[in-house]
Amino acid sequence: MHRSIRSLALPAVALALLTTACSDDDDPTTTTAAEQSTTTAAPGTTMDPSYGATSTTDAASSLVGIMEASDQTGDGTVLIVDSVSLQGGSGHIALHIDVDGTPGAVVGNIAVPEGITEDLEVPFDEPAVTGTYWPMVHIDDGDGEYKFPGPDVPLKVGDDPVMTAVELTVE
Repeated sequence: MHRSIRSLALPAVALALLTTACSDDDDPTTTTAAEQSTTTAAPGTTMDPSYGATSTTDAASSLVGIMEASDQTGDGTVLIVDSVSLQGGSGHIALHIDVDGTPGAVVGNIAVPEGITEDLEVPFDEPAVTGTYWPMVHIDDGDGEYKFPGPDVPLKVGDDPVMTAVELTVE
């Protein structure tokens, strides 16, 4: 099963340029697994029906961020994020354990440079077990070190962090 949240936090000028470049489909509606209904994008946002994704402006930052991750099998030392694209600054991917269907404690993280990074290996702090993990995009405060709680806040769409649930099967 592939579940992904792709999100953009865009300055107003970049929105028009990046919407075309980052969207696979011009249709502003989608059915998400979480909502199980058709949602129409609000003005100033775009939605990619192939991923159940939304794009919008994050008031806290001019950082543009897109992340995709899918279910996977591995040895429990890393979780692979399929792709991350950041424009306007750098960030971090923090891995959270699943607690009753929501992100819990951080169990790994990695800095992400500005630009496009594919097949990003996010290391776990300790070997992971089979289960659900939540990679989440955080905005870097400029020093390259992950600090949360602290200045490296999650990148959000409205009130929702840019994240996705990933099923990891450890072999």
